[in-house]
Amino acid sequence: MAFLVIIVYYIKYIFGIMGLVCIKSVVAKYDFKVIHRK
Repeated sequence: MAFLVIIVYYIKYIFGIMGLVCIKSVVAKYDFKVIHRK
């Protein structure tokens, strides 16, 4: 049972990192477009 909890926690941690990276890349692209317009 504890093993399953560890696996679930690990998956959530990985998805959390992936989510942050995706958000940062989207924000970076948006900032790049805004800077280019000016």
